[in-house]
Amino acid sequence: MIQYQNLEKESPNEPYTTQLLDVLKSHQVKATFFVVGKNALRFPAVLQRAVAEGHTIGSHTQSHSFRNYFFEPTLENEIAEGQYNISQVIGYEPKYFRAPWLWRTPLVLNTVRELGLKPIWGKFGSIIEVAQPSAQRVVRHALRRSRPGDILIFHDGYNGTTASRAVTVEAINLLIPKLRSIGYSFVTISEIEQELSTSHRSLRSLT
Repeated sequence: MIQYQNLEKESPNEPYTTQLLDVLKSHQVKATFFVVGKNALRFPAVLQRAVAEGHTIGSHTQSHSFRNYFFEPTLENEIAEGQYNISQVIGYEPKYFRAPWLWRTPLVLNTVRELGLKPIWGKFGSIIEVAQPSAQRVVRHALRRSRPGDILIFHDGYNGTTASRAVTVEAINLLIPKLRSIGYSFVTISEIEQELSTSHRSLRSLT
């Protein structure tokens, strides 16, 4: 049986997003990049490269700002502005959305669906990855947490800002062959949705 993994990134943040794209290309793996709108405007060429190389793009709000998640008008504006800015870079609006910090409230879910987006969650590939310990520790944590069908979340940015993610780049480079060696393959959210549709299921089963 093929065991699927989906790798998600929070993007873009240079030079680390470019380095991750290089790693993914070297392993012939496609990932899903959930993009912060303001960063899409800051690094448009990187995002355009991700699209050209077959990665799936999702929305991760405009600013990744926590204070914008408590009231409907600010939340809707935060999501809609991110959608618009991403579309200005890649030529279309993403249809997938992941909330920062996996924030999952009725307000978030209702707003996302009212805007016609499909909410995607998942689990952090390593809960210590954001602190950037050694790549080997991140890989050990990710291997212990991985299960067939998981959506694993990693970060090439930090709260929508620039930060060193050298450890994440190294960890992904190490993790992909280790997961493959125990029977996993890798798919994007788009590919998961296509597979679910053949069995008359929807992405709601992932939310």
